[in-house]
Amino acid sequence: MLSHAMGGNRPSVISAEQEAVLREKVHEPRNGVPGFVELMHWFEERFGEKINYKTLNGYVKRKYGAQVKTARKSHVLKDPLAAEAFKKTSPRTVLT
Repeated sequence: MLSHAMGGNRPSVISAEQEAVLREKVHEPRNGVPGFVELMHWFEERFGEKINYKTLNGYVKRKYGAQVKTARKSHVLKDPLAAEAFKKTSPRTVLT
């Protein structure tokens, strides 16, 4: 009754060097990584190691607060003049 089968914290699969490069990749605004599957493939190509999807997903969410498939408020390369011209020429919708 006094013993339990819970284990302790395991060492991280991702090393400190890999973590530094991964941090740069996740925080890069023009990285072109739309989801965790693409990030997993990039990680495997970059470091030559297989990593479990669930491991990478949990690590990136926990460390960086990343989310999958959420739209940005604005595109990085958005042209404000083109957006304004589009708003002027697009039909207005009427809310009833």
